[in-house]
Amino acid sequence: MGKAALLVRLESLEGKIDKLINQASVTKQGLSVKEAALYLGCSEWSIRELYYQKKLKTYRVGRDVYIPIKELDRYIEEGGTPQLSGIKSYEG
Repeated sequence: MGKAALLVRLESLEGKIDKLINQASVTKQGLSVKEAALYLGCSEWSIRELYYQKKLKTYRVGRDVYIPIKELDRYIEEGGTPQLSGIKSYEG
């Protein structure tokens, strides 16, 4: 693939990324478990543990679980990261 083709592909990808960012900023009020894990810098399992323990409020759309962004921000402000101190260990 030549330089010109790579530049065209890069511009196409940049356009798609911009479109996704704009959609997310306008419509997203909650994040999926995977997105919330990326947002807090932890594992998806840690997010599930937090909502199982009622430390994060969630809502469902069908079978999918979402965590409001404001709820994640509240958790951060209360000092819940980076260690995710509210999660108990299952190690023996």
